[in-house]
Amino acid sequence: IIIKNFKLKIIYVISPEDEKKDQELEVFEIPANKLGKFKMVLKTRSPNFKNISLEEIIGITAIILTLSYEKKELLRIGYYINNECLDSNSENLVKNGNNQEKRIIRKILTEEPRITHFQWSLE
Repeated sequence: IIIKNFKLKIIYVISPEDEKKDQELEVFEIPANKLGKFKMVLKTRSPNFKNISLEEIIGITAIILTLSYEKKELLRIGYYINNECLDSNSENLVKNGNNQEKRIIRKILTEEPRITHFQWSLE
């Protein structure tokens, strides 16, 4: 019997080569006693780009949702994100470093999520 809540984490992947740059944006608890299907809207803060170079921000990044139970990962869903400059000249973002988040448009490519299921038993 499942008695503890599930945890859903939202992780922003900035660089696939450096896992240390990943940012955990939010952790949600999902009640284990809720039966059936349900929908929820997830809202979270933006990633912190303070120590990230502009080259790593612009282009393709990813967001990963992980579902776990008692620290064991059950499901991972990944979406690619296309980050574009609102300003046609990205050098302006470097000059105005404090406002660079406001000039970036993120489009989550929801059409083709990458889904991974992990084997799990109730032992």
